[in-house]
Amino acid sequence: MTDCYFEKKDWRQCKDEMETFKRCWKAHGNDQRTSTKDADKTAE
Repeated sequence: MTDCYFEKKDWRQCKDEMETFKRCWKAHGNDQRTSTKDADKTAE
């Protein structure tokens, strides 16, 4: 994910990498271990 940002200098162009990171984060239970939660997508 950081490699993508380093190359493109724009987080919006790294959406695929961000989704991969989110899936990995949840698969390893990190969303339960930390207070970090997904944003409410209905607010967009």
